[in-house]
Amino acid sequence: MYYFYGNEDYLIDQEIEFIIKNNKDHTVVRSNNNNDINEIVKQISAINLFENNKIIIFKNFPYLVNASEKEQEIILDSLKSKLSSTIVIFTNNKINQKTKSNNKIVDFLEKEATCKEFKELNNKQIIQFVRDQINLHKASISEIDLVYFLSKVPNKLDLIMNEMNKLISLDLNISRSNIDDLVQKYNLTSVFDFINYFQANDSENIFRIYYEKLNYGESITSFINQIANNLELCSQIYSLKKSSMSLKEMETTLNKHPFVIKKCLDFLNNIGYTKIKKYLKIIENIDLDIKSGAINDKIIFERFLLEIFKN
Repeated sequence: MYYFYGNEDYLIDQEIEFIIKNNKDHTVVRSNNNNDINEIVKQISAINLFENNKIIIFKNFPYLVNASEKEQEIILDSLKSKLSSTIVIFTNNKINQKTKSNNKIVDFLEKEATCKEFKELNNKQIIQFVRDQINLHKASISEIDLVYFLSKVPNKLDLIMNEMNKLISLDLNISRSNIDDLVQKYNLTSVFDFINYFQANDSENIFRIYYEKLNYGESITSFINQIANNLELCSQIYSLKKSSMSLKEMETTLNKHPFVIKKCLDFLNNIGYTKIKKYLKIIENIDLDIKSGAINDKIIFERFLLEIFKN
C-alpha cells in the first residue's frame, strides 16, 4: 500500500507511474468511483482468478478527509483483507501538508503503507528539476534560456513539463527561437496580482483578476491554494516575529524574497493575526466541502471572497 500526499500533483503522478513501471505484471485500475463505497470495497477485496495482480489507484480519495465511523471501518476491513498481490495507492492533495482530522484510514496508512509527502517546489527546486529532466532526455539548453523559458510559463510543474516536452520533441538543442515559437502564450501578468489584490483588500480588482484567470483555465483549487499558502506564510511570519527573529533571519528560515515577507508583514499589520487564523480555518473548510462534493466549488469560493471584502 502507498499513501502519497501534498500539493504537487505532478510529482505524485510521477511516483505512481514509477510504481506501475516496476510492476508490469499488474493490471492498472484507476478508480473513477471514489465516492461509491460499495465499488471501493469491491475493487479492493474482489478475488478474480484471471486478474489477481492489480494496482488500484484512488486519487484524492475523499474518505481520507471526510468519512463517518462506519465508512472508515468498512474501508479498513477491505484493506486488511485484500490480497497481498493487490497494490493500493491513495493520494490526497489537500491544501494542508497532511490531513489533521481524526481518521482511522489515515492512521492505518501511516502505520502500514509507504507514505511520502510531495511539497510544492520553490523556484530554485523547479529550475533544478527542469534541468534534471532536460539532462535525462539528453537534451540541452543554456542557463539563460532556461530562466527565459521559466519566465514564460506559470509556476506549475505539469504545465512547465508539458511545454518542455514539446520543445524536446522538436529539437534536443533547445533554443530561444523555439521557445518563442512553441511555448503557449500564458497570461502571466496576474499570477501575483491575485494575491497582491487580496492582501490590499481591493475587491474591484480581485474579482477582475479572478474572472480573467478563470477564462484562461485557472481552477478554483488553484485560487484556494494561493490564498491558503499566503495565509500559512503570514502565520509562520507572525510566529517568527513573536520570537524576535529579524527580517534577514526570516528570509533564510523561510527561503523567501524580502519583498514577499514585507508584503505579508504589511498584511498582518492591516488585518491582524486573528483574521489570518479565521480565514485559514474558513479556507480549510471550503477545501473539505469541495473535496467531499458537498457544494459547487465556484459558488462556495465566491461566497468566501464576498465575505472577506464585506468586512
